[in-house]
Amino acid sequence: MSDALDTTAMYAMHDALRREAEHLARVTTLVGADPGAVLRTAAGWELFKTSLHIHHTAEDDVLWPMLRQILADRPA
Repeated sequence: MSDALDTTAMYAMHDALRREAEHLARVTTLVGADPGAVLRTAAGWELFKTSLHIHHTAEDDVLWPMLRQILADRPA
């Protein structure tokens, strides 16, 4: 196994999650009493939660075990 680890996708995903979290926070302050806007925001929140869960599961299943293996012989 190579010690090179391409983290491009991880950084892209983190940037996207941060951007969407900020967007959802802004939108929730603008929703007001419009039921359609509330539903659209709720749908966006559900998609965000699903994406975040998938991302963290992938990190737990792939990234962290790989890093542990790569760094196993290095001092703490």
